Amino acid sequence: MKRLVLVVLLLLLVGAGGWWIHRRGQPVGFVLISIDTLRADRLGAYGYPLDTSPFFDDFAERGDLFEKAIVQLPGTLPSHMSIFTGLYPQEHGVYPPDGVLSASIATLPEMFQEAGYRTGGFTDGGYVKGTYGFARGFDVFDDVTKASPGGASETFRRAKEFVSSLRRGERFFLFVHSYEVHDPYYAEEPYKSNSWPGEPPAHWDSVGSNLAAASEGELEITPEALEYFSAMYDASIRFIDDVLRDFMEYLWAQGLSPDTTIVITSDHGEEFLEHGGLAHRQLYDETLHVPLLVRRLGQRRGGRIGHLVQSIDIAPTLVELAGLTVRPNFSGRSLVASLGDPEVVTGTEAFAEGVVSPTRTLYQSTDEGLFRFALTRYASVGDRLAVGRSLTFDGSTPELRFQVQSYHVERELEVYVNGVLVRRLQITPGRMQEVVVDLLGTAAKYRVDLEVDSCDRPSEVGTGSSRQCLGFFLSGIKVERRELFQVDGDPREALDLSSARPMLAIEMERALERYQWQPREPAEHQELSDEQVERLRALGYLQ
Repeated sequence: MKRLVLVVLLLLLVGAGGWWIHRRGQPVGFVLISIDTLRADRLGAYGYPLDTSPFFDDFAERGDLFEKAIVQLPGTLPSHMSIFTGLYPQEHGVYPPDGVLSASIATLPEMFQEAGYRTGGFTDGGYVKGTYGFARGFDVFDDVTKASPGGASETFRRAKEFVSSLRRGERFFLFVHSYEVHDPYYAEEPYKSNSWPGEPPAHWDSVGSNLAAASEGELEITPEALEYFSAMYDASIRFIDDVLRDFMEYLWAQGLSPDTTIVITSDHGEEFLEHGGLAHRQLYDETLHVPLLVRRLGQRRGGRIGHLVQSIDIAPTLVELAGLTVRPNFSGRSLVASLGDPEVVTGTEAFAEGVVSPTRTLYQSTDEGLFRFALTRYASVGDRLAVGRSLTFDGSTPELRFQVQSYHVERELEVYVNGVLVRRLQITPGRMQEVVVDLLGTAAKYRVDLEVDSCDRPSEVGTGSSRQCLGFFLSGIKVERRELFQVDGDPREALDLSSARPMLAIEMERALERYQWQPREPAEHQELSDEQVERLRALGYLQ
């Protein structure tokens, strides 16, 4: 009789959707969600005072929230490929606009598929289109949704269909990606009005090409327009937060195992003129610091993990959580030990590089706090450097001497030292002019800013095919910039400590130089379709 009662109870549990009875003590599913362009400090869980993320904040209370997760490059294609491979960008070699991952480098969905998991991927396309290598390893991969205000609802709806098709006890890996908070900064009602009551100010369209032009000084953005763009960015976050709530409620309603693991992160953040730029072209904390949350559906208590982690740590973490036997040679480190004990430190450094910006940077945790050192080294073509509207670099000699030549037409050049105008002159095309500035009495290290009043695109004036805004050429000087910030004491990175802490800057530069890699396998290249070019242009990636 007792045996019969036990059998009946087991059958009732199974019929009630108790998936854990099939995989007791083991994960049944893994869900990896990437919200493109989501900076961490715009979420309440990371200290943002506005109500942009009530669901995420509550969800994080019962999960493991990594307080300082750093991406390895603030760009959608290489950053997501680092998440998928656990490799630094230089190792996988997949850069925009046409890089394709080598077939010999394994991706996260391939590892799960090989282990018998059913795999599904749903993205908004663009630089997460399957042809870059993202579709590999997925039983179902859908990248047809075009990024648009409210488009996340459709992407997550298709992800729901995948979940509904799963059989009881079936192991699965699901990836969902959305451009919802990416530029251009639009938001649907009521999110738009809640973030910006009344009429918006006069502004130009916030497509990526205009943001780039504004960063280069070609377009002027008013304080009111900047505030409006920032408000629309917040409104989009509030919308995607509701989409996440709806999706998680759906997962719970489907009776997924309490051991199903949810990971929410982003590929990079966004700039709003904190350091003179827009979008995500530069390497500062606002573009590199992203959310990272790991939670199991049945988890009741969470923890905040304060040490440095990297996006390349996500793949090895999921592989270990799943107990997969295939373990590629990741460059990232598993964070599983920290999930059980936030005091376990898995790493003390985080590296990032740029594509648009020729910058490499290193975060480092020390006994004094969290510091970030950045080295920007501009590459000359021959003996001269092509410059847009402006250029910033370090000087250290008592005499500043260089040669300069205008591009295309005569322009006015202004020379600033430590923010003070020291020279204004007319520069002409066709010949180099020498500029000499006596800086006796200036500090051992000083900042030089060169600015011209205009620039032209070679493709528009008929002198070449480049779309770069070109103002002048520079020669005869080493053009580098070093910056040092104490991130935990100066989260906006407003105070450059490289002069005040020269020994620390030297030590961190030496540590940064160690971050050099060769490609594991050379990336391949593809010919972009007209449709893909159109999508990338709509996202501001191509001009």
